[in-house]
Amino acid sequence: MKKSFLILMVLSLLTTATGPAARADDLSYAIQIALKGPDTKGLEILGHDWNVKHATVLRQGSKTIIFGRLSHRIRFSLDDQLNYTIVKRGDTILSQELKIERRNNFESLRSFSAPVSVAIAATTGVPIPPSAVGATLNMLNGVALGGWRDAAAMIVRAIGISVH
Repeated sequence: MKKSFLILMVLSLLTTATGPAARADDLSYAIQIALKGPDTKGLEILGHDWNVKHATVLRQGSKTIIFGRLSHRIRFSLDDQLNYTIVKRGDTILSQELKIERRNNFESLRSFSAPVSVAIAATTGVPIPPSAVGATLNMLNGVALGGWRDAAAMIVRAIGISVH
């Protein structure tokens, strides 16, 4: 059994799908979309919501280069965009580059540090000094978004493995 097939099987088992429109095979479906289109929104993969765009596959001699884009869907905020480039020779991935364009609004909350600290203090009864609001917002940002970058890297790797 090929190593790439085993990796795809493991990633498929890790994929979770919820809701009436979700499919149990959203990772496989995302790979199909990336390779054949059309662009699709709202796939639940590895615990995160994604939009998947049709990728461009270029053949240059013995190398294959894949350019694509995923959008990490975030409720009540702009989606983070992830552009990826994968370079392969045969079945071997030579490189995988991910460029993230952060567009969510968590960083913009810093301008509201005084009201945020007052609201948290009023809700929890624990005052947060203004100097600690930035660190608190960073922590909340990490909790809210989870490990989406790791999930994105796994999805991109699965796409790369699937190109022949």
